[in-house]
Amino acid sequence: MNSRSFFRACMYPLRIMADAYREGQRVKPRGVLFWIIAAIAVPLTAWELWLGMRGAMQPLTIAMVFGCLLFTASFLTVTPSPKYTHTTLLDYGLAVVSLICGAYLVFQAPRYVEWISGISEFTTLDLLAGGTLLLLALELLRRCVGLGLSLVVYSLLAYVFFGHHLTGTFSHREMDLPFFIEQMIISINGGIFSEPIQVAATYAFLFILFGRIIEAIGGGRFFFETAAALTGRKPGGVAKVAVVSSGLFGMISGSPAADVMTTGSVTIPAMRRLGYSARFAGAVESVASTGGSLMPPVMGAVVFLMAEFTGIKYGEIVVSAIPVAFLYYLSVYYQVHLRAMRTGLVGLPENEIPTMRSAFTAGWPNIVPFAILVYFMLEGYTAAYVAGMGVIAAFVISWIKRSTRLTPRRVVEVCVGTIYALAPLVAAVASAGIVIGALNITGLSGKLSSLIFALTGGDIFLSLLVAAIITVILGMGMPVVAVYALVAVLVAPVLVELGLGVFEVHFFLVYYAVLSAITPPIAIACYVASSIAEASPMAIARDALKLGAVAFVIPFMFVYAPQLLLVGPWWESLVAVTTATIGVLFLCMALEGWALARSIGVPARLILAASGLMTLYPGAISDAAGLLVGLIVTFWGEGWWRRLLTPERLMILRNRRAKVGG
Repeated sequence: MNSRSFFRACMYPLRIMADAYREGQRVKPRGVLFWIIAAIAVPLTAWELWLGMRGAMQPLTIAMVFGCLLFTASFLTVTPSPKYTHTTLLDYGLAVVSLICGAYLVFQAPRYVEWISGISEFTTLDLLAGGTLLLLALELLRRCVGLGLSLVVYSLLAYVFFGHHLTGTFSHREMDLPFFIEQMIISINGGIFSEPIQVAATYAFLFILFGRIIEAIGGGRFFFETAAALTGRKPGGVAKVAVVSSGLFGMISGSPAADVMTTGSVTIPAMRRLGYSARFAGAVESVASTGGSLMPPVMGAVVFLMAEFTGIKYGEIVVSAIPVAFLYYLSVYYQVHLRAMRTGLVGLPENEIPTMRSAFTAGWPNIVPFAILVYFMLEGYTAAYVAGMGVIAAFVISWIKRSTRLTPRRVVEVCVGTIYALAPLVAAVASAGIVIGALNITGLSGKLSSLIFALTGGDIFLSLLVAAIITVILGMGMPVVAVYALVAVLVAPVLVELGLGVFEVHFFLVYYAVLSAITPPIAIACYVASSIAEASPMAIARDALKLGAVAFVIPFMFVYAPQLLLVGPWWESLVAVTTATIGVLFLCMALEGWALARSIGVPARLILAASGLMTLYPGAISDAAGLLVGLIVTFWGEGWWRRLLTPERLMILRNRRAKVGG
């Protein structure tokens, strides 16, 4: 046996294990399955609207009702493995078991709400229902999220049950199975029905429903036509259309993969048709769609979990996120513009560009729900109430035109589509709750925090760098909500102990959790784009990293300069955003090697990069120095000192000196 055969033989068991833990196939509800899901989706939607607008229930009860129904629907829409393309008998069986166990827990919820830990005890039925639901959550995790988060959860579960055998700092007391099940079901320490799934039930559902309704009444088309009218005629027009339309669509979606599939199915083929390379087309769409998770008001649903963890109001977070989202899309847009100028990329053909008037004539009703959303948000209403008003407004507006009316059949389709979109999310948040519970009952979060602090020596920059790396690694292939829930418990306390602001720290972690969608080797947004562009996902990821390089710098800047998050006096925020905008432009020119209408060499690019970082860094001296040097290089190029001291000017200077001396 040669070395290659021996290596393959050794790797075969690992390949079998990897295949066993691959995500299942998503199944679109059709036929009988559609009406089964509809029987869950329609009552759940009505209940969620009532809850958001006027209802009041215990958070644990809300989470149990929501989890019970979503677990059932998820098993019906995600198969055990990719080789199954339709719902199997096993899936129907697990769905029924989920419904029965969930219903039992819901009926027992009044008893659990008054639970006194250490005094109240689980019955045999409690243990059976809770333990079964815990196993079902782990299976859903494998099906919907895959190996990455599964390994984290399994490792933590192993630590829970066997960590007492360790010695030293990482040892903990022995825990039996009944205690663990109790902690995972009804404890305030975490578990399946803890904050992550409560947030999904209370806020995320209604905002995802809002996005689905906007899409159903033509919002996606309106965003694309508006973007095409604004940027279609400019150099690199179709790439700029991808950037703008993905940003607009991200306001209602907030899922990088979903954004790529929705807007990319139009923009990527259009870019390819006009001569853009497949990898560049895929990279533009990947980076633009990834930024959608930073776009208010939905922000990938992670904003609601952030509000719960930090205690900061949803409206305040959304408003503070606006400058950061602006800087993100400015960096991507300007790099696309510079690349178009450097390589001669053309705009859309004139006959494919709608006028702004026609776009607004056809799609103006889509603006009304957003206006109502913003109004109630600024008035200080709860996020659930804001989303509920947005849903009602979108439904009413749909009846203005016959083509967009939400008939009963279309309403059912929207409800089913919302449940379908939530299947991966509910698995992720339930598992995130398990992780939080395991960290809290073992005390591991504090131990890991101490370890990180020891590694970085308390240095703020190194701690931020380690936090960014951990977040990106954990985020490879995982939903943003699940990643943030992990790092908010593991990493955030360390950074807060260093004296950094709670809001800045948590938004820093959210930002890098989002950027993991374009970070190799998994880069989920790039993989989705590759299926449309027909190019290597790794090649797309490399181009995406270059297009999104400036975005990786921005989080450090708003930690050091909270004014970028509109913290502090308005004039300080105005100065910070203005200088940061100029710094972003300098960095984009340095990355693309193009300034204004000419190519620039390596020395000028290095100087521009340094100027951009100095301008982004807070401080009057660094801002002034960065602006001065950057503007000189931008307008005069790397030979500015030679052009400034031409022979003629040197002669004039000598003559003046001679006259002064005379």
